[in-house]
Amino acid sequence: MSFLKRLFYYLGGFSVGIILLMFFLGGKKTRCTYGPQARVLSDFSKKEWVFNPILQKEIDREKFLKGGKIIFSESEIGTDSCNTYRIKIQTGVFNVKNCDSIAYFTKF
Repeated sequence: MSFLKRLFYYLGGFSVGIILLMFFLGGKKTRCTYGPQARVLSDFSKKEWVFNPILQKEIDREKFLKGGKIIFSESEIGTDSCNTYRIKIQTGVFNVKNCDSIAYFTKF
């Protein structure tokens, strides 16, 4: 089989695969969360958020999820009940207590 024929088959299969992926994943909110920071922020997005009424005005959910930077060196990870993460955004630094179904926010 010549090189051009193999290239044609490869590109044909590749394009069909891309079209199928776009069809199956097109309407979903699919995210590629490979890094530890992206995984933690993705986990926060799936939970109910609880904060003080004062903090309710300071935190914008979208800005927090997109612009938040987790400081792992100052976080308490690996505890029995809930992990506590320190997160820095433009408006300040927050502690987030990440439990099974709820994330509790406090200002640091």
